[in-house]
Amino acid sequence: MLVEDTPVAIPGIVLQELLSGVRSDQQFRRLRSLLEAFPILTAERQDHILAAQISNACRRRGLSALTVDCLIAALALSRDAFLFTLDEDFTKLASICALKLFKPGTQSG
Repeated sequence: MLVEDTPVAIPGIVLQELLSGVRSDQQFRRLRSLLEAFPILTAERQDHILAAQISNACRRRGLSALTVDCLIAALALSRDAFLFTLDEDFTKLASICALKLFKPGTQSG
């Protein structure tokens, strides 16, 4: 995506998750510095409403979805963006809503 000059942004909650997973202060500072280049997406009221709708749709179909994953999906959906993830939970979410997943190694997602 970066090679193709595709705009990339990080949801604020993803930034928090990434930085929460490091083991040392040095790793934290390095990762924080690397992520500074990316704009942060903040959720607005409509994103939270859409996340709740996604969660409800999942529940109706017997799929358990984390609240935070539903919010991340809502942020991508509301901005008509591809979501880059290696987390298979989002593949399940994409079967419920119109979430577009970016698949590594493909040009169009």
